[in-house]
Amino acid sequence: MANTRVFFSDLKSGGKCSSVVEARLLRYWEAWNVKRGSDLMWVDMLLIDVNSTIMQATIYANRLPRFRSKLAAGKMFSISGFDVAQCAQNYRLTDSPLLLRFSDLTDFDELAEPVSPLPQEGFRFRNHSELAELANTNTQLPDIIGEITAVKSTVNDSLGEKDRIMATIKLDKVFFSDLKSGGKCSSVVEARLLRYWEAWNVKRGSDLMWVDMLLIDVNSTIMQATIYANRLPRFRSKLAAGKMFSISGFDVAQCAQNYRLTDSPLLLRFSDLTDFDELAEPVSPLPQEGFRFRNHSELAELANTNTQLPDIIGEITAVKSTVNDSLGEKDRIMATIKLDNLFDAQAVSFHKKLEDMNGDPRVIVATSINSKMVGGGLFLNATSGTHIYFDKETTAGEVYFYNLVARDTGVPSVAPLLKGYAKVETLTVAELNNFITSATSQEIDFICTGKVVRLDVDKGWCYVACAKYSKKLQRTVSALECTRCNNTNAVGVL
Repeated sequence: MANTRVFFSDLKSGGKCSSVVEARLLRYWEAWNVKRGSDLMWVDMLLIDVNSTIMQATIYANRLPRFRSKLAAGKMFSISGFDVAQCAQNYRLTDSPLLLRFSDLTDFDELAEPVSPLPQEGFRFRNHSELAELANTNTQLPDIIGEITAVKSTVNDSLGEKDRIMATIKLDKVFFSDLKSGGKCSSVVEARLLRYWEAWNVKRGSDLMWVDMLLIDVNSTIMQATIYANRLPRFRSKLAAGKMFSISGFDVAQCAQNYRLTDSPLLLRFSDLTDFDELAEPVSPLPQEGFRFRNHSELAELANTNTQLPDIIGEITAVKSTVNDSLGEKDRIMATIKLDNLFDAQAVSFHKKLEDMNGDPRVIVATSINSKMVGGGLFLNATSGTHIYFDKETTAGEVYFYNLVARDTGVPSVAPLLKGYAKVETLTVAELNNFITSATSQEIDFICTGKVVRLDVDKGWCYVACAKYSKKLQRTVSALECTRCNNTNAVGVL
């Protein structure tokens, strides 16, 4: 009776297998005992079956003369009568825990036409991060694919025992999710530059410290990247939101725990060895945009924690601006419902963008927002990484815009509010208190600047307390209130 055909995945450890396996010989090599006179010990082979399962096979030196003449990489064979054993745990050549051992009863016959077509080749490629995990473990001997960037050789005409050749290889592309913290990554990542901005040290003469970027890969994973000021001249001309790049030779580090811009705990740092090359055609299409939108309840949870700088999308219902023709340090713009407190240059940019629009915007997308709870209200503050997009400037905004049009909320227009500028004047604390207690009810915003003249440490912490009950006054929307006497006009003392 003819032997049954099986696949490598059907094999079990222990004993002889009389079934037939059809496989292609991928490659083979000799194993020499260099410690004992360089004796030949065996020949190792890698075979692949119809299911692309790769299996190691071994022919010991005493049986090799019978099979040597048949060995040729690429040829196909039917194999039977072999032993199945467990692989060694170190230096594994395949993902299978088993190997084949040729015996005196093994048949190894070349095939012209296999029952089913066999794969032409097979590899176990690993990227940079996976190789880094395997480093120094001696458990696996994987395969790599990459670009040769440099070669050094000690080989000359007089062969010696110490001949060496060293190749620098740019490894295959990886995803942001593959990256691990610590050290340099020589693998290539393809990503789109979503947005970037400069980080200035306003406490030390407004020196430029670095440029932060947000990148998105094919899996829609967003990653922060940083270019320090001393390296910026090399990369600045390439920076353009929306362009696609291949990036390699960067450092991978842990993000700071505060003011996180992405969900990833890692960031990329450009170094002197970083390659940042524009792509015309990525291997796979890259997303056009990426945001981390949070709703009101999620923003309220993040408020005052300083841990995350998420993105928002919402409907504009009102705008107030202190921007005028003479630019100053206190330029502000306040937008309701979903965005509050844009400062200085951002306020001017926001203001001018509204002025230049032909119609009135209804939808706003704002990135990297820092949320604060003040007097029971949720205030969303802009940061250096905040970018503003109106209406249909983003796909997300366009969807939101058409949803609003479909249900027509009747929200008043916004741009006409900019025709009248907010009045900016200086008030003393006494005048401010007088306004709160005596003026008619109206909505008004105050920007208060204070100066610390001394620290009084004799009595510990200082706070504004009710003059009658000496209880700390609680901040409400428009006043400081004593909860003990329920007096919204309580006189406060330090």
